[in-house]
Amino acid sequence: MINLMKGKLLNILPIKLPSGFTFIQVIITTIIVSILLLIAIPDFSTYLKVSRLKSAAEHFYSDMQFARSKATEGSDIYVNMSPGASWCYGLNQSSSCNCAQANSCKIDGTEKKVTSADFPSIVMSTFGFSSNTFRFNHLQGTSNVSEGRVIFYVGKKSISIIINAAGRILICSNTVSGYKPCT
Repeated sequence: MINLMKGKLLNILPIKLPSGFTFIQVIITTIIVSILLLIAIPDFSTYLKVSRLKSAAEHFYSDMQFARSKATEGSDIYVNMSPGASWCYGLNQSSSCNCAQANSCKIDGTEKKVTSADFPSIVMSTFGFSSNTFRFNHLQGTSNVSEGRVIFYVGKKSISIIINAAGRILICSNTVSGYKPCT
């Protein structure tokens, strides 16, 4: 760099400014990021659990719609449920099945069952069923329960699927947004 001072030409070496971050800047940034992660991780964990809850309930709802539709094609469809923390449910044509037993629940030769292993931390309970098996009738898709309720829950969040004698299937929740309230 050339500089004119008092009429003389002087060569001045370029000044190097320090580059990078100081140790203090790195420590402060690390502390701020750590605090933000501590705030975000519990919310993310809750989000994952509620997402699994929604997925389990919607999967069951979809399978019940499928079972009712399949029944109207000509054969009764039986739904077997085993509630609890290690739950399962399965669909079978023409007779009851055991969802806890391999290859027991089949539709058109394909195994049709879902277990709690597919949805970790989600619990299933049932109300209003005389046993843990009910069926959709092949004549009109009606069910043999007056009104049964399957509830999936995690913590204080729950989603219910209600099946009535007409075969109508409803999904509702009083604790998870995006669903009609249960009555």
